[in-house]
Amino acid sequence: MIVEHQLEAFYQVSKLKSFSAAAKSLRISQPALSQRVKNLELDLQTTLIIRDPSGLRLTENGKKLLRYSMAKSEMERELLKEVMESQQDLSGSIRVAAFSSVLRSIVLPSLKPIIDQDNFVQLELYSKEMREMMPMLVSSEVDIIITSAPTKKDEIITEDLGFEENVLVESNKYSGSKNVFLDHDPEDTATYDYFSLNHLKTDKLQRRYLDEVYGIID
Repeated sequence: MIVEHQLEAFYQVSKLKSFSAAAKSLRISQPALSQRVKNLELDLQTTLIIRDPSGLRLTENGKKLLRYSMAKSEMERELLKEVMESQQDLSGSIRVAAFSSVLRSIVLPSLKPIIDQDNFVQLELYSKEMREMMPMLVSSEVDIIITSAPTKKDEIITEDLGFEENVLVESNKYSGSKNVFLDHDPEDTATYDYFSLNHLKTDKLQRRYLDEVYGIID
């Protein structure tokens, strides 16, 4: 069975004729992209792409797989077009779990076209901790999760939606200790991650907790 994200990696490389350009379009690192193509070749037990001084070229099997990928992509475009043109007939349920800040700032605005329509879609949204969402997806309690935690499960289709940027917020009025930081809960590593990325020492770091993201921002 061909894994979806591996096929997409191969398709982008074949279309753009460049591993770096393909990695950029998929918003992943070049080593990660190369590994996906390599895993696809291992699964299919064949060489698909050859690199030589003149650039990238496809083997015969690579050309066959590209034709399949192009046909698949065209079928998906046609299906999406048909669905979008008949949205008034949408029905069923969509169950989405996301961590709180993303749910409010991104998920709700993105789903507004469905929410505003007069249709038969039952929309269920859940604000969950990061650690809670993957078990919910695996057990089919939800259909989609929005998370910053990567997964390597082949049976789960993943799409990169963007990047989350962590920033340090300080009050210009508060005169207390500069070593005290407010996090979501003891398992929240955001402060440690921030210190690590900025090469700051954490030996005097003290944490407090507030189980509500927008309360932390306030």
